[in-house]
Parts: sequence; structure tokens; C-alpha cells
Amino acid sequence: MKKLLLFFMICIVSAKVNLGYAQCAEKWDNARLSYEQGHLYGIPSQLSECLEHGFDKQEKIEAYRLLTITYLYIDDPYGAQNSFLNLLKLDPEYRIKTTDPIELEHLSKEYITTPIISWRARGGVNYSFLKTINKYSSGNDLLNTEEYTPSIGYSFVGSLDVHFNKVVSFGIDVDLSTNAYQYNNKLFDNDLGEQNAKDILEIKEVAYNASLPVFLKLTYPGIKYYPYVYGGYAPTYNIFTKADAQYTIVQNTGEVKNENRIGPQSLNISQIRTKFSHSLIIGAGLMRRSKYKYVFVDVKYRLGLTNLLNGDNQFAFIDEPVKYADVQTYTLTYYKIDSDFRESDFTLTIGYVWPQYKPRKKKTVTFGSMLGGLFKKKNKDE
Repeated sequence: MKKLLLFFMICIVSAKVNLGYAQCAEKWDNARLSYEQGHLYGIPSQLSECLEHGFDKQEKIEAYRLLTITYLYIDDPYGAQNSFLNLLKLDPEYRIKTTDPIELEHLSKEYITTPIISWRARGGVNYSFLKTINKYSSGNDLLNTEEYTPSIGYSFVGSLDVHFNKVVSFGIDVDLSTNAYQYNNKLFDNDLGEQNAKDILEIKEVAYNASLPVFLKLTYPGIKYYPYVYGGYAPTYNIFTKADAQYTIVQNTGEVKNENRIGPQSLNISQIRTKFSHSLIIGAGLMRRSKYKYVFVDVKYRLGLTNLLNGDNQFAFIDEPVKYADVQTYTLTYYKIDSDFRESDFTLTIGYVWPQYKPRKKKTVTFGSMLGGLFKKKNKDE
């Protein structure tokens, strides 16, 4: 009996909902017909109830559009502004159509739909490469065959964009990344067939970094796709640097070739890396609108400006062998004496944007209007 009663209650609610949808569909048709016939004053009352409950989101957008135009035609600016603002709250990215009357276009220019801020999150890979400033080595420099091979690292970035308008914004990133490269060299190569000829040194270095890039961004306000470019400055803090080292001693005895391998061994060489470094960044990307959020792909080039070798600590193990134990092993066991170098990289990431929309009239205070007011005041004083 209870199940049967529940079934009838569901049927009654469903019938009421369907009836409500049917009534709202009929009211919408009547409102459009009234608009076409020029009977404008009755349209607000025809739509008010279904705007409260009955229309879905897209229907509400169309209804507020029709209400806005109606209020403009009956010379009710307050009603037009209120309806258009309700439309923008539902569709912050609303674009004026070619079929819209010129009055609606003029009204739309009184409003700002650009979000004040946007949150971003992205992740991807980077490709690091080194530039040697001054070259040092434990072997014969004339026979030095050292090579620095770029390696793949990983980047995870959170961002805040502050929008001055649809085109110009200021951004700040929190970038956590690993940067890696491979070092290879052949040491003590005297080509005389003696012992220790062509010893092989292999090191993979990985740095764990935290960076705080700040930049100015220019975005082309498209409809579906939004290309952008940016440039700025990036201070970086080296959290930790490790070196996975392996040294192979090659011994030639007549026609017999023997190899004696040391390592591989993971060493902490953070003490001989510069803690704070500076870089310039430039980048470009493409955002694609997905409803009221965005997905994007971003390419960035970072130009390193700082020598990453902390030369003051390179031989500090002589006086403090315990404190610099890994550096001592790095230098004396693997015969690695670092050169002065800078590091740059390319980064490719994909991510997601959460704009914080707040449609508002242009007289509302924003970052752009605040700065504009400061400049105007300064010029006035002058």
C-alpha cells in the first residue's frame, strides 16, 4: 500500500512539473508574439513567474535578453539595466549578436564582463640546457670532450591573473619544477695505451626549484579561441640538487681492455649551487573556451641570468670534510670540477582557467580604473 501511495505521489509531482514546463513554454511563445506585435508592456508580467522557477538557464538568458530590449523600447532604463545585468550573471561571456538592436549594443558597452581575477593550474615538461661561462676540468683541457645534454624535467604551476581589461593582465606564478641535464666526459686521455686511458665520467644532475615569475600578458579577445603572449621576470630558489654519478676506469693491457666502475652514486651537491637566481621569461599560449572556463596550452622560454656554480663552496671540503662530504666525493672520487654555467629552459604545459566573473557597470572601481584615476589625478596636479 505504501509503495502504491509513493508511486501516485511521484506521478502527481511529475505531472505538475510537466504542466509547469508546458505553461512556461506557452508563456514564452506568448511573450515573443507580443514582442513581434508591438504589445510590449505586458511582456514583463508574462515572463516574471517563469524566470523565478520554470525556465532552464538558456531559456532564462533568452528571456532576460527579450526583457532588456523591451525595457529599452518602453524607455525604462532601470528595468533594462537590471535585466541585462541578470543576463550577464548567467552568461558573463555574452556577445552582442548581429540581429540585436543598436540600443542593446549601446547598453552592453556600459558594462564590464572581464573577470577581475582568474585562477590557473597547469602542468607539463621542461627541457633544460646549459651555457658554460668559464670552463674548468680535472683532466687535460686540450683533450676535454665534455658534453652537456639537455634532459626532460617536470613543472607544476599555479597562477593568479589580475585583469585590467579584456586585453591586458598582470600575472604571478608559483612554479615548482625539476630541471635536469646529463654530463659526459672522457678524462686522462693521453692516447698512449697506458692505464687510466679514456676514463668515462657520467653524471645526471637534477635540481628541484621553486620560482615566482611575474609578468605582463596581452590576450586577443576571441570568441572561442584566445591567443596570448607575455613577458616578465622570474626569481628562483634552489631547494635541492642531486647528482647521480658514475665513473668508469678503462685499463688497457696489451690487447686486453678492462673496466672498473665506481658508482652509480647519488650525491647531494646543493652546497655548490647558487640558492637564488634570476631569469627573464617570455611565452605564448592559446586558450579555448569551454562553457565559462578555459583549457589552454602554454609555451615558455626562460633565459637564465645567474651563474649557478657557488664557487665559494667548491673546495670547502678541504677545511670542513664532514660538512661537505658529498661535495668531496663528487670532486675527489668522480674527478668532477664544475664550470661556471647558466641554465635556461623551454617549458610546455597544459592547464585549466577558473575566471572569477563579476559583471558590473564601468563606473565600478576596478584595478584598471583605480590606476587610471591615479594618473588622472597626477596630471591634474601638474
